[in-house]
Amino acid sequence: MNGELVWIYHMLIFLLLTPFLGSLVILNFKRRNADLVAGLFAFVAFVLAVVVSLQVGFRDFTFAFGSLPWLGINDVFGFRIDPLAILMLLVTTFIGLFVVLYSAFYLSEGNREHPVYNGKGRYYFWLLFFLGAMVGVSLSPNFLEFFIFFELTAICSFALIGFYETPRALRAGFVSLITTSLGSLCFLAGLAILAIFARSFDFDGVRLLSPSLKSVFFLLLWISALAKGAQVPFQIWLPQAMEAPTPISAYLHAAAMVKVGVFLVARMVTTPYAAYSQPLGILVSLWALFTMLFALLSFLGTDDIKKLLAYSTILHISYILLGLSLGLMGATLSLRGGLLHIINHAVAKGLLFLCAGVVTYVTGTRRISDIGGLGPKMPVVAESFTIGTLAIAGVPPFACFFSKFYILLGAIALHNWLGTLAAIFIVLESAVSLAWFIMVTHRIFMGEAKPLLEAKGTDPVPLYINSILLLLSFFTIAAPLLGLYLVRIFEVIL
Repeated sequence: MNGELVWIYHMLIFLLLTPFLGSLVILNFKRRNADLVAGLFAFVAFVLAVVVSLQVGFRDFTFAFGSLPWLGINDVFGFRIDPLAILMLLVTTFIGLFVVLYSAFYLSEGNREHPVYNGKGRYYFWLLFFLGAMVGVSLSPNFLEFFIFFELTAICSFALIGFYETPRALRAGFVSLITTSLGSLCFLAGLAILAIFARSFDFDGVRLLSPSLKSVFFLLLWISALAKGAQVPFQIWLPQAMEAPTPISAYLHAAAMVKVGVFLVARMVTTPYAAYSQPLGILVSLWALFTMLFALLSFLGTDDIKKLLAYSTILHISYILLGLSLGLMGATLSLRGGLLHIINHAVAKGLLFLCAGVVTYVTGTRRISDIGGLGPKMPVVAESFTIGTLAIAGVPPFACFFSKFYILLGAIALHNWLGTLAAIFIVLESAVSLAWFIMVTHRIFMGEAKPLLEAKGTDPVPLYINSILLLLSFFTIAAPLLGLYLVRIFEVIL
């Protein structure tokens, strides 16, 4: 390897090891020191991700080593860094850093919903381990290594969802683990097909499969993506996972866990010459539209602010799958929109969850009907939540407008019944979601103050929390620009 390749290789090693090393170091620290150490490791991971991303740019580097001689398969471990990996890597480390910094405020005795007096070492251990697993997913060079880190995310989410150790939290953690494990079994079956018939775990190894086996392989991994992404019929675990601390909910929804599945589908769809059949695109598109309809009907009328955001996440994961599946049918713009939605949704949903965390922190309740008139007491939170609402609904110039618009244009360009159906639903969903989220925003921040909340009083929001929310608000405009830069090179190769 030349000097640049050696440098990139070592940077990727340091990037992958940093969160895992931090998770081990953090066990020796408590309270304020744990906050500082966790923040330091998360910051270093983000800086390394940015530096290596700038160095790589639009190029594609793969570093492989190791073998499984009893299977006759070589190069089973290593790293792959390309624009798609960079997209996921930046989302993972960026949102991870903000979640770690925010957690120092949220996990405290002053939290009226869930006061926390100890356990920060355990919390940050699993959060940094989660961050490391997501970095591993982003940099995986083949399906086998992807599966290893794929499973690590399930273990981390199980531990973090049950962090409060209440019966409901522990049950939610087990439901999450069991439900997503069903998808993991399908992934494992897909790996077996690839190993037996292609003698390879590489992403482009699917070219060696027969058309029928290729379709079976795609369907197995798509089912595993449905499980991770809480899509119908696996949607049960995500609303229950709201028993987790709100920063964890933000990370699960914005950058981790639910994004692992769609990233897997994105890897398959953007693999050159994989040549998956168009009927697969029709199936995935119809399933995504059905799940979007289910999620939309589910969050209408929901009185729990975190469950409202959970159902919204299910809907937006379907948006990503819709864009990718339309891409399989030749709609390049939809493919780009689906990839772009990974980063746009991450920023918008992360902002909404962190705002919701401040609301539940000061009020002690997640019930929208019990909250009102908070705007004058926390103006930055109110403004940030409003921006998040506009971004998630797809109002220009905020984040999700660009990705939704790309998916919409690609759907129209197909000139068939499926494209027309998708376009109509995108427009209707955006209008209904915007109306409902504006109503919720008005109730929480601009409605009448509730007597119970008046009696409790509200503490001022710390300056650094307001700064985090304002930065994320800024990135609802800046993130699409970065995303458009990264996804413009992707085209479907049938």
